[in-house]
Amino acid sequence: MIFFHLFLFHNSSVLAREATGDLSFDLKRVAVLRFVDRTPVNLAIRVQELASERFRSHGYFIIPPRSVRKAEWSNNVYDTSALTPREVTALGKALKADILVGGTIEEFKGEKAFRLGNLMAMPLGVGFVLYGKIVLRAVIYDVSTGQSIWKNSVVRTKKHFFGGLYQGHGAVLDKAMTTALDFLFGSFFQKDF
Repeated sequence: MIFFHLFLFHNSSVLAREATGDLSFDLKRVAVLRFVDRTPVNLAIRVQELASERFRSHGYFIIPPRSVRKAEWSNNVYDTSALTPREVTALGKALKADILVGGTIEEFKGEKAFRLGNLMAMPLGVGFVLYGKIVLRAVIYDVSTGQSIWKNSVVRTKKHFFGGLYQGHGAVLDKAMTTALDFLFGSFFQKDF
């Protein structure tokens, strides 16, 4: 009977938190800021979404991107890879975040190349190889101290051999981006911050 009452009490507090929108009672609140995009392709939103997915899958509460953008604009933050302690504190306070994630997209390019060896071994169209390359840098800030607690960078190149003549770069570039983000944040998730 005691367990039943404890169960009801625990569930009622969870339901009350859900009703008020406070789902972050045990989770660290993370604001994934928009990465500075130094490429001709507009990737900042896509990288922000994929980085948010990585943190969400590791048990962090993700502050909605719309709220993050509003806070960035109202605090005049444009370069999320080099925030000052004052900017970290202001953004963290505005977003009620524990951790801020920022960075840069240095390079993102696709290339289609002809390889004679592939053509000789396989049918026409397979002689073309698709390459995708991405260079990312990330920094994570602790709002309580206003300082960066982690930095990492990654260069990832992916290749796609089959049917390169008939395909675009999209799939190989997306694969390069997802593996780069997994590798980029992997060392952060291995540590317990």
